[in-house]
Amino acid sequence: MCHDAPFAEGGAGVVVAQMARRPEGSGIGVQVVHAFASTATIRVDIAPSMDLAPFNVASSLSPGAIAPHPLAYAHEASRFGPIPRDATIVVRTANSSAELASYSFGTALANGGIEPTAFVEGKNYVLVAVGPAPNLDRPTGWEPFAFVVVEGDPSAQ
Repeated sequence: MCHDAPFAEGGAGVVVAQMARRPEGSGIGVQVVHAFASTATIRVDIAPSMDLAPFNVASSLSPGAIAPHPLAYAHEASRFGPIPRDATIVVRTANSSAELASYSFGTALANGGIEPTAFVEGKNYVLVAVGPAPNLDRPTGWEPFAFVVVEGDPSAQ
């Protein structure tokens, strides 16, 4: 995340979260881990392509937490749009509609080594938000924030 500065400076530090391992229903399970440094409570939405309605995947997510936990529902694949990699992850402050940042869902899949064709119903995925706060002016040498999508139960492959 950073050049010379330690991650622990006002950040989330090391984050350990219990991911859901069993799919709930036939849809796609989605959880979010908040590991942005120096960012308050956030809300994470998915904005599909083709002007489909955005939907919420985590609300009131504090630094170092995972939500929803336990994973209580699954989303139909169609909610992510005809081509899920074209969707956008939108980060907002928890108590506002103001957008802090957006991130390509396709890039997040690639960051986690997940082929778009492997993003399918019947599995759980975790969106891991890493790096500095999305709205932070980064000093020289700092990498920007990012999302990484990982499978909720990678050992089941």
